[in-house]
Parts: sequence; C-alpha cells; structure tokens
Amino acid sequence: MILLTPKQIFSLVVGFIFLINFVLATSHDGCAGLNGFDFLQCRISVILGRIIQFLFIISLVLASVFLIYLGLKYILGQASLGGKSSDVSLSKVIFYVILGVAVVLMSIFLPVIIKNFIESITS
Repeated sequence: MILLTPKQIFSLVVGFIFLINFVLATSHDGCAGLNGFDFLQCRISVILGRIIQFLFIISLVLASVFLIYLGLKYILGQASLGGKSSDVSLSKVIFYVILGVAVVLMSIFLPVIIKNFIESITS
C-alpha cells in the first residue's frame, strides 16, 4: 500500500489542476474565425481568463482546507495558534479566512453584476 504525505497529495492536486487549466486554455473558444492581431488578442484574453479562474479555484480550495484545519483545532479546544506564546485567537483567524473567501467570491460575481446592470440601463 502506497502512503502519500500531505505535501505529495497537494502537489498532485495542484499539478492536475494546472494540467486541466492548460488543456482548456489550448482549446479554441470563439477565436477560430479571427486572423492576425485579433486572433492573438482573443487567445491572450482566453488564456488570462483561464489563469484567473485557476487562481480563484486554488484560493477557494486552500481556504476550505484551512477552514477545516482551523475547525478541527477549535473543536479540539486549542484556543490559540502557535502554542503558549501566541495570542492570536482561533476565532479571529477563522473570521479573517471567511472574510477572505467572501472577498474572493465578491470579486468573481460583482463585476458580472455591474456589467449586467450597465447593459440593462443602456439598452
């Protein structure tokens, strides 16, 4: 039976997500009929969109793993991080992780909502 360390599992997951991201980035997303600079501009915007999407996925996965870890520490009764010398309470760290997830989610949906609102006003 092969046992993987958490570092190896994390490396495999990140590598798999990178592989999927680059496979999807090489597919043609509406750039087929364009030529020259327009094709290049379309491909660059598609690749940048995929990279941003990848970063969002990684940040949400890391936040989920961190929340699970902090939740377990909270349930087990360890009130602070870093031992006796640390005065950073677990509830503050959990609050900031949830706040970070909220900011990431708002950065995904808020531009779309604003764009749709402006388009509905102008048409």
